[in-house]
Amino acid sequence: YQKQIDLPSNTMLTRLQSYAALGNMAFTITTGASINQNESQLRDRIEFLAINLGGATADSTDPNEGFMRRYTAKVGNDALLRGEWPTPGGNPPTAAQVQLCGDWHRMLPHMGRTADTSIKFYPASVHNTNWFRAQMESLYTAKPSLRPNTSKTANWNATQDGAEAIDVIMEKPNARCYLAGDPHLVAVDRPAGSYASKYVNRGGDDTTFTANGVMGAWNAYPGTEPAVLSGRYDNGYLFPLDRFYNPNIKGVIYEPANVGVSGVVNGHITLYAKGTIVLLDDLRYANDPGANLPCMQHDILGLLSDRDIVIANNAFNAPIYYQTGSPNYMNVDDTKDFYLHGVMMAMGTSFRAEDYNTGPSNVNGCDVVNNGRGCIYLSGGIIQQARGPVGLSSGQGYAKRYSYDRCVIANPPPYFPTTGRFQDNRYIELDPAGFNPLQYFQSITQ
Repeated sequence: YQKQIDLPSNTMLTRLQSYAALGNMAFTITTGASINQNESQLRDRIEFLAINLGGATADSTDPNEGFMRRYTAKVGNDALLRGEWPTPGGNPPTAAQVQLCGDWHRMLPHMGRTADTSIKFYPASVHNTNWFRAQMESLYTAKPSLRPNTSKTANWNATQDGAEAIDVIMEKPNARCYLAGDPHLVAVDRPAGSYASKYVNRGGDDTTFTANGVMGAWNAYPGTEPAVLSGRYDNGYLFPLDRFYNPNIKGVIYEPANVGVSGVVNGHITLYAKGTIVLLDDLRYANDPGANLPCMQHDILGLLSDRDIVIANNAFNAPIYYQTGSPNYMNVDDTKDFYLHGVMMAMGTSFRAEDYNTGPSNVNGCDVVNNGRGCIYLSGGIIQQARGPVGLSSGQGYAKRYSYDRCVIANPPPYFPTTGRFQDNRYIELDPAGFNPLQYFQSITQ
């Protein structure tokens, strides 16, 4: 017996683009990008970052420590941008097919590099290359104890590393995957002709940032980068989300087509996309929404899509099929569950999970119930044309663990469509003996 609340029309939201432009957050469409409800067609992604700038606290939760980066994949690299496992349903891939996932090795100084013996990330696809085996051989020559079978030669040990199958690589401690453009993927993303030889064939870490790579390129920030970022590896590609470093920002990001999203949000932001918003990995607040902060200090994110909002079926959000034996699925993300902080409005159809009815049914669990992809831990809200599916009772997909964020009412995302503010404006004395609930609700909705 409630009145229908209509979703806003697209024309009502046209001003959001101009608001975004004031803070250098209105992006132009990528050639060939799609504006539809097909989440597999994706050329751009936004990564939110919370960066410790040495402020009042020794963390990244201060109001001025929120940033974002925007990445554009090259034509034909939609699957890499989405973080897909190469063979999600067929036979397990070979190591050579896996560019985004791998393991960690030490890297000794050579080829003119300074001393650096820290652990580095190597994608599986580079293991069977001459340069990788040469690095491992130099490592075992200098430190034979780093390979269990020390009775063999360094060359033999390095050859074994290079010949490892994908199941062996992915079962190593802390093996994981990274989205296209991530600094850890330097070994497969850095073009040799654009860098000195000592900066190309190497393992990756947080700092091995490649602005223009084989897979795609990061978008340069058109404004004045804060001096506090001077010397940082991705300086020039960070978009400040706070007025402290971006005085004209209105808290709005405008995307003209389908866009992928992930990361850690510090600030008050509305992301409006003309296409589908694809959730590529966890999307969390820097300040824990369960920390009972005042709403004005509470991070808040609004995801507003003309189409759908979709959790991608990729190597980060779902178990990967990595071997034919048992077990044949495994998780390679930092958690088995999906974490989502924000209020979503899907004006096309719905918020949903991609391929919710496929994949395993008992690899993960949500609380005490086995299922395929674990829990969706949502703190925020969902507004949609029709309820979208995220899993099945038979176990495929996710189970829901949703928590409403009341700060959305007191402090909604910037310029996010609302139905107005609520206040008590009618008082009715009720006689409990003769109370008719149907008559009461009909009276307050006239």
